[in-house]
Amino acid sequence: MNTEDRSPLLNNRGFLYGDAVIEHFNIVGGQLPFWEAHYFRMMASMRILRMAIPMHFTMDFLYDRIMEVFRDEGSSSDPLQGKIAIWPTAELGKKSENDIAIEIAMQPKENFTEWGKSSLNLTLFKDHRVSPGLLSSLRGQSEMIYKLGELFALENGYDTALILNSNNSVIGTNRGALFTVVGDTIYTPPIQEGVYNEVYRNEIIKIIKGLPEYTLVEKSLAVFDITKAEEVFLVDNWEGVGSVSAFRKSTYNVKTAQMVREKLKLALQSPN
Repeated sequence: MNTEDRSPLLNNRGFLYGDAVIEHFNIVGGQLPFWEAHYFRMMASMRILRMAIPMHFTMDFLYDRIMEVFRDEGSSSDPLQGKIAIWPTAELGKKSENDIAIEIAMQPKENFTEWGKSSLNLTLFKDHRVSPGLLSSLRGQSEMIYKLGELFALENGYDTALILNSNNSVIGTNRGALFTVVGDTIYTPPIQEGVYNEVYRNEIIKIIKGLPEYTLVEKSLAVFDITKAEEVFLVDNWEGVGSVSAFRKSTYNVKTAQMVREKLKLALQSPN
């Protein structure tokens, strides 16, 4: 085979070695909600992965690049889900200066904030575990474990699976960040447990903290805590807020998730 004819993926370090920053976002009503949060998360992720950030990587520059793709792919009334990947192009063993590549992709998204099923049936994935720490908070670094959890759930007739870290704490699911409700307290695992540090997770935390009837607590959660919760819901950058209906012998209500979902809809319509 002529090496010049090889797939461009074979020269893509992010594809080969996983040292890429991956960010999921939505275009809703022609706007990019929470863009500032997305931008600063990407810049922080680049620093964690020791990428040199080019001077022209400003908030306006990346926003304009995304909106160029949006104008090519949709219209002001079409909701889209998008992904931006950023990776170094320097060869391994050589210091990366401004050698950074960007890829942006979008596809239509119907009924954002409304998952296809009214509730999700949950199981537990135990074959592999995520390491706690900052690196695991970046999308892509533990992606294989989440994908294996997804396959395990589908093969066994479930919608989604709980993911554990190496301390046997629950850090989320393959379909989003995890929140449990007990009385007037809402619990979610903290980032240092290995949780993806996603923008929509953080926005939901802000929403909950603004609800006077609830208290939000970030703490380690055991599998036992999930079985004893009154309600369990998930938050994903692309899919919004989804309610869990059952886990093992436990069943859950959906009241809080419905309230949070409506608050998220309002936040998506507000100026950034």
